[in-house]
Amino acid sequence: MGFSFKKSGDNFKAISFYEEALKMMEEVLGKSTNHPDIAMMLGNLGSTFHKAGVHTKSIQYCERALEMIEGLDSENSGNPDIAEYLQLATVYKDHGNYTKAIQLCEDALDMLKTIHGANETGGGDEVCHSDIAGVLNALGCLWDDVGDNEKARVHKEQAGEVTTSLEYCERALGMIEGINGEDAVDPIIAEVLSDIATVYEDLKDYKQATELYEDALGRVKTFRGANQTHPDISKLLNNLETVCQKAGDQEKANGYHEQAQGLKAAVEGHENADNDIKQPLGE
Repeated sequence: MGFSFKKSGDNFKAISFYEEALKMMEEVLGKSTNHPDIAMMLGNLGSTFHKAGVHTKSIQYCERALEMIEGLDSENSGNPDIAEYLQLATVYKDHGNYTKAIQLCEDALDMLKTIHGANETGGGDEVCHSDIAGVLNALGCLWDDVGDNEKARVHKEQAGEVTTSLEYCERALGMIEGINGEDAVDPIIAEVLSDIATVYEDLKDYKQATELYEDALGRVKTFRGANQTHPDISKLLNNLETVCQKAGDQEKANGYHEQAQGLKAAVEGHENADNDIKQPLGE
């Protein structure tokens, strides 16, 4: 029930059900017991309080969940709850605690590498798995965010952070292409290409950023088929307009701007047509 209300956007109703479920679990299992179901419920409460904007409660539940998860992992190292690590990383990132978020993602990455055949982050041959690729991409985005939010740092430190972001994103791309094929029109590949393009844009390598955004746009258009008004296409067109402006190519930027405006007009036209259809006859 809590998940259903959370999904529908009624966060406080979801919190009510989660709190009731947590109370029952602690009565049955013991309040001080390390149990995966209790950890999951604590994580759900942390995530839902976060969505509701109650940040103090969110952090409190997240820290309790993390403490329990770490206890469970030490007792049962063969079955770590990686999803909870990543959920908590998202909450900490949204609270601006990038250090904790990066730490949790790197812990999750090490666990996944252990599960899928490697023992250390960056050690040995790269293990190809979609879960690992997803965490690598998340780390790339986190490092990029850190670069954006540490303007006071000297240029060398910023460049180091952006390079780390680029490394993670490119490793993720190579892994996904290894799984699905280099020319696959998989939307995940397009998303990672766009993330890498953003990093190159931060590095002021606008030529490379433009090429990557264009590659992503082509794949998204192919994947979407007849649905050429999808928001992903609009987002990439806007990104291309911006990066072309930064590169000083106003003519190309204008072209992408016109495409974006045409897409916007098409979307509004469809919405107006749908509203006309819904109107009762005679109105």
